[in-house]
Amino acid sequence: MVSLFLPLLERVGLIILLANLLMISPFYKGLMYERSSTKVSWILILTFSIFAIISNFTGVLVGQELGLDSGGLLNLSAHTSIANTRTLTIGMSGLIGGPFVGFFVGLISGLVRWLQGGSAPYTYFISSLLIGLLSGLVGKLSLKNNRYPQVWQGSLCGALMEIVQMLCILCFIPNKAQAWSLIQLIALPMVFVNALGTGIFLSIILGTLRQEESTKAIQTHDVLELANTTLPFFRQGLTEESAQKAALEIKKFMRVSAVSVTNRHSILAHVGAASDHHIPTKEIITDLSKQVIESGEIHVVRQKSQIGCSHPDCPLEAAIVVPLFVRKKVVGSFKLYFTDAESLTYVEEQLASGLGNIFSS
Repeated sequence: MVSLFLPLLERVGLIILLANLLMISPFYKGLMYERSSTKVSWILILTFSIFAIISNFTGVLVGQELGLDSGGLLNLSAHTSIANTRTLTIGMSGLIGGPFVGFFVGLISGLVRWLQGGSAPYTYFISSLLIGLLSGLVGKLSLKNNRYPQVWQGSLCGALMEIVQMLCILCFIPNKAQAWSLIQLIALPMVFVNALGTGIFLSIILGTLRQEESTKAIQTHDVLELANTTLPFFRQGLTEESAQKAALEIKKFMRVSAVSVTNRHSILAHVGAASDHHIPTKEIITDLSKQVIESGEIHVVRQKSQIGCSHPDCPLEAAIVVPLFVRKKVVGSFKLYFTDAESLTYVEEQLASGLGNIFSS
């Protein structure tokens, strides 16, 4: 039993590393704020299913004599089981995405585990479904309030989900003596490791989001100050002079590569990267700006091709384009450009939207 702790901790470390890498990504940070949408649910299902499958194939074999084995994990013999972190990933999927996500992650990872074979593999299919649903119901309580479980709640849930798996082993493996011996060997290490891993996984998510919120609060203060500085310029009307002054102030306050202001037809000001061809007094040259002015909706793009600049050496890779309204009619736009798409985060999107509301009248 003790010999299982270190190998299982190594497997948990792999999953935690993957979780950390995901939360570095602005894309996944944004998803964590929109968990209730169907699109995000399917992305979470795909992500956690991959994690769970990795867990299946990086487990620790427990052989016929109920000792650690070094055999393969693709086609298990009839008297072989796996001690792995599948329960952790299924449980986390439910805690984050609710029962819908938890069920499908449990279904997919359970099927993969069944196909691996071993001793009564259907047992792990059943336990995977139950764990996905039960953890999802716990996650739903937090999801309704648009928050996450606390770390201790996640750890407790992780331990309980592993206990559910132990009960399934006891109930569904025909050879009760073998089932009980297996539980005696793996229960304590797996309950402990699952609780620890779930807590760490949740703490990574919560820590990342708290940092994001802290950054947002700081930037909100800056934006309010920025609004006080730039609003008088926009109140003068969309002229080249007022647009240039406003663009300079926005560029100074926000961490963007360039700022541009347009009316419905031409560029009034452009400050920062790509100033050599985004030239004031010229007609609007990006398809993206034209789309925003026509639709009256904010557009956020993270690919150079989506900006639609015809200049071959344009360094701009991402943009937020916000329409400007006067009496509910679009009169122009202001644009925040980024030369590195990774710099465009959820925080910048929200701040740009807020600025657009302030600048419009």
